[in-house]
Amino acid sequence: MRKVLKSSHYAKKLWKNGLGTTQEIIAWPEGSGDQFTWRISLADLRDSGAFSLYPEMDRILVVLEGKEIGLSYSGKKLTLPLLTPYSFDGAVEMHADVKAIGRDFNLMLRKNKARGKVTVHSGRTTLTVTTRSLGIFSTDRFTVDGESMDGNDFLLLSEENETAVTIVGNGRYLIIEID
Repeated sequence: MRKVLKSSHYAKKLWKNGLGTTQEIIAWPEGSGDQFTWRISLADLRDSGAFSLYPEMDRILVVLEGKEIGLSYSGKKLTLPLLTPYSFDGAVEMHADVKAIGRDFNLMLRKNKARGKVTVHSGRTTLTVTTRSLGIFSTDRFTVDGESMDGNDFLLLSEENETAVTIVGNGRYLIIEID
């Protein structure tokens, strides 16, 4: 199944901790509310502050726009550059130092029910779907098997194992693999 999700239809929601907003791209299974197995969203980065705690989730974060952000947790500090996926446990008390207004991409995976990864690509990529679900996202225009997609739209390929897809992006794009 191929499903195109248009950015104009993403649901805007308040963060769990109330400190910001997110646009939910998709949560699976559909209609599961906060009991999702996995969820993909975009968050607006405006102010520095604490991440919402999700003890039952593993998370992958990618800063898409703005500048790198500083992350601090458990006495550690690191800088997360643009377009660099970062995985962490949703139970960890994480603080973000936002250096400029921007946006990030989030993949949340319920522990022991889903696993996934996010990779960043550019130009032309041909790959064979080997996971239960594969998503493609870019802030710029891209094509999948010749079908044109607008920036910020999302393409979900579900249960299409062994299907080959060719992606061409005008900039960098994210490939999200979920099992």
